[in-house]
Amino acid sequence: MRKQLVIGVYLVLTGGPLFAGLGYSLAYSLGLTGLLNEGFTLHHWQRLWSGSDALLSLGYSLYLTVASLALILPAAVLFAWWQYRKGRGGLFHKILFLPLTFPPLIAAFAWYYLLSPGGLLSRASFQAGFTGGIGDFPRLVNDAWGIGILLTHLFLIFPLFAILFAHQAEKERMGELEAISRTLGGSDRQFLQGVFAPLLLKRSSPLIVLYAIFLFGA
Repeated sequence: MRKQLVIGVYLVLTGGPLFAGLGYSLAYSLGLTGLLNEGFTLHHWQRLWSGSDALLSLGYSLYLTVASLALILPAAVLFAWWQYRKGRGGLFHKILFLPLTFPPLIAAFAWYYLLSPGGLLSRASFQAGFTGGIGDFPRLVNDAWGIGILLTHLFLIFPLFAILFAHQAEKERMGELEAISRTLGGSDRQFLQGVFAPLLLKRSSPLIVLYAIFLFGA
């Protein structure tokens, strides 16, 4: 009984503000609240779906989400595999904690200053004689492929999953599973593809789903 009460209070505290915000947003879009609204209307929803901007925006957000996770997860699994092979620790493992200290907004500004046509890379390229000016530098921010956004996501989120997978690999006692795989004649590649990577991804699937939702909403 007490456990159910705690769960109920938790759901109210966490889900209550969320659903209240969604309800207010829906009421506002239907003209039921707000100082400038004059009553119930579907005009805003009709405008939303009559144009292609909303669908294009959703599609672009979905692309960035899928592309980010497609870059981050394999790289994090390979890092965990490398750590599993050589043993945890080392300078690189410690450096991974540094990006986790960056607020997302600061990281976005930093990457913009690095990749923009007037940024550090463009200036260094000009000084080295690789480009003749701003116009010659490839567009890496505000581009159709979202290269700057993807690199920022990689910088911020890869360390988290890399550290998580490395700890998860140690927790799952991969050495014993590998010994069984060796006994059955499995190679390193077969163990990596058939046991190591699927197990880490399955154990971390709740966090992966949460980050997918976060990236899609961002």
